[in-house]
Amino acid sequence: MELNINKSLASRIVYYVLAFCVALFLISLGAFYFFSKHQLEKMAYNNSEAVANQLVFKTEQVLLPITKIANNYQSIIEHSTLNADSIYAITRRIVANNSEIIGSAIAFEPNFFKQKGKYFSPYTYRENDTLKTIQLGNPNYEYFVMDWYQIPMRLGKPYWSEPYFDTGGGNALMTTYSVPFSAMVDGQKVPAGVITMDLELDWFTQIISEVKILESGYASVLSRNGTFITHPNKDWIMNESVFSVAEELNNPQLREIGREMQKGNTAFVVSTLNGVDRIMYYTPLPSSNWMLAVLFPKSEM
Repeated sequence: MELNINKSLASRIVYYVLAFCVALFLISLGAFYFFSKHQLEKMAYNNSEAVANQLVFKTEQVLLPITKIANNYQSIIEHSTLNADSIYAITRRIVANNSEIIGSAIAFEPNFFKQKGKYFSPYTYRENDTLKTIQLGNPNYEYFVMDWYQIPMRLGKPYWSEPYFDTGGGNALMTTYSVPFSAMVDGQKVPAGVITMDLELDWFTQIISEVKILESGYASVLSRNGTFITHPNKDWIMNESVFSVAEELNNPQLREIGREMQKGNTAFVVSTLNGVDRIMYYTPLPSSNWMLAVLFPKSEM
C-alpha cells in the first residue's frame, strides 16, 4: 500500500515538473517570439526610414543646386542694366553651363521692353546635343497665364511648379523652378518678370525605381497636390493622385494620409490597400515640398 502511494506521489511530482517545464518553455518561446517580432518590426521601420532619407538626399542633390543657380542669376539680373538683346545670351549661358538644366527662360512682364512688344521671353533649351534659343512668348503661348509665371509673381517668392508636359518649350515632362525678379523703372523698383530653370523628371524614375523594400515594397514620389510623379504602375504617373485612388477604393484613411502629406508631415502609418495591410513611411522633399513615400506589405516582415 505504501509502495503504491509513493509511486503515485512520484508520478504527480514528475507530472508537475514536466508541466512546469512545458509552461516555462511556452512562456519563453512566446516571449522570444514577441521580442523577435518587435525587433523585426523595428528593423523594417528603420530600414524604410533609412531608404527614404537616402532618397531625399539623392533628390536634394539634384534640386538644391537648381535653386542656387536660379537665385544667383536673379541677383545678377537685378543688379545689371537690362538690355533686351543680352537676355538671349544669359539663357544660353545658364543651359550651356549646367547639364542638369534642359531649358531656361527669362520671361518679362507684358510690354516691359516696348520695342519687343507684348511678349518677351527668351528661352534656351537642349535638343539632342545642341542648344536652341527662341522667343517663347506669342499669342499661342501666353506665358503670363502659366502657373510657372503667375504663381511666383503673385507670391513674390520662388516656386517649384507641379509637373507638366510642356508642349511650347522643352516638349518633355518636366518641372520648373521659377524665381521672380525686379528692376528699376523711373527710379522705382517694380516686379519685372520671372527667371526659370526646367528640369526633366526621367532622373526621378531612375532613382526611385532602384528602391527595393523586402520582397515587393517600393517608393513613390507625389507632387504637392498628391499627383503621382513616380510609381511602379506607370498608368498612374501624372494621371492619378492619392485622392483619386482613395476615392476609387472608397478608402477614407488613404484620403486622410494624403491630407497629412500635403501639410508636410512625416509619419509611419498602416493603410489597407486592396485588402492588404501596408506599412507606409512618408516625408517631404525640402526643396520642392513634394512627398516621398515608401511602402511594403506588413505580412512580409
